[in-house]
Amino acid sequence: EQSLYIADLLAKAAAISQVNVRDIAESFSVAGGQLALFGNSVKDVATLLATLGKLQIKGSTAGTGLKWFQRELAGATRRKGFKEGLKEIFGTLEAGMAAVDPQLHSLIETIDLLVEKGATPTQLIHMFGAEATAVLLPLAQNVDLLHEFGVAIDEAGGFTQQATAKIMNTLWGAVETLGDSILALKNRIVETFEQTLSNVIHRVISFIDTMIVWIEENRELVAKISLFVGGLELQMKELRCPE
Repeated sequence: EQSLYIADLLAKAAAISQVNVRDIAESFSVAGGQLALFGNSVKDVATLLATLGKLQIKGSTAGTGLKWFQRELAGATRRKGFKEGLKEIFGTLEAGMAAVDPQLHSLIETIDLLVEKGATPTQLIHMFGAEATAVLLPLAQNVDLLHEFGVAIDEAGGFTQQATAKIMNTLWGAVETLGDSILALKNRIVETFEQTLSNVIHRVISFIDTMIVWIEENRELVAKISLFVGGLELQMKELRCPE
């Protein structure tokens, strides 16, 4: 069920941020592995990508920025101004190092702590560099949106299946339902980890893009099929759960 769970979160991230699912998937494939290595959950990564997407930072730009931010926190590229900035923001180096320790805090928690302590854009740039602050500054300046999207993505369970509960009395409603079903079905099919997560995601998105083009070119046929399938589903539900 893990690939379906990931699909649910990425689909919800794309929906709430109004970003193309391909851009969300590209960001995830760039940053997901690095962030997961330091304990960030898929839900946290999806929340960060949704927030950045809403702020028009997406695709490889979002993924690369998050990856750099995580690398800086992990000490891979410590900058001269890093420790100085921690002292200024948190009062002591010890308190600052604890606050940004990636083994203790997720990226979202670290951003919250930096904002809570009043870190300035200049301090953040000196501490983390241009690549990381390309995403850190927008996130720090929009923490309310970050938290709002975090709550929304918490509710993403079964997102790709929710369309079956829609009232299917319009052409576009039927098309949407089939499109969501394709996403769920494809992710069930690719539930194998013989490939890297990145490759799986790209295969899924490629398949979805092909199906979306076909749906757009055959809307009337798709609507009829989807309405028929939806009717069968309702009938089966009534048989399984009679009132």
